[in-house]
Amino acid sequence: MEHKFWQERWETKNIGFNQPEPNKFLREYGLKLFGENKNVFVPLCGKSVDMLWFYENSFNVLGCELVGTACCEFFTENNIKCTTNPYDNFIAHTSEDNKITILEGDLFRITQEIIAEYNINAIYDRASLVALPKDMRKKYAEHIKNITKNRSIKYFLIVFEFGSPSGPPFSVPYEEIKELYSSDFAIKKIDEDVVKFKEGDTRKRILYFLEK
Repeated sequence: MEHKFWQERWETKNIGFNQPEPNKFLREYGLKLFGENKNVFVPLCGKSVDMLWFYENSFNVLGCELVGTACCEFFTENNIKCTTNPYDNFIAHTSEDNKITILEGDLFRITQEIIAEYNINAIYDRASLVALPKDMRKKYAEHIKNITKNRSIKYFLIVFEFGSPSGPPFSVPYEEIKELYSSDFAIKKIDEDVVKFKEGDTRKRILYFLEK
């Protein structure tokens, strides 16, 4: 997806992917699966309240979001004071207690050095992989594997499976997840449920836990 696509989605408030409360799977399994891995990276984070859940459960959060409006609204809507400064190829929005930083800019400019500086040992992906068409999903997965190279990582991945090729969110079957990640991660299916998108449109939602 081009940058302009996401800029327009935020400008027109066409952000149905933004949920009003923390994800069900995160609330049920987050503390159990992440354990002591408390430095979490949230790619394509938007203004997700899932980051607030991490914050309230004593995690350190590094998010990455292309659209500046989303970064600012996260802090404003959750009454978290932040500072804004240039950082590498990004604009860094950081809470006063340094527990949450959202880097405003292109995810593909995140480097191994940035991941190391924030001591990332966990990834939370609720709406990133499924937001991308298939050709970009491969690029995305390769980038994630590259920036976490030689690091022990626990990876909380939520996808959808359904019959239509349309999206976002796109359907990402298990065989594709294996193709994308099995070279670097052990993959385990944790849970699934059915989500209603609109009248007559229900989709299977699946939680996988990847670890290396």
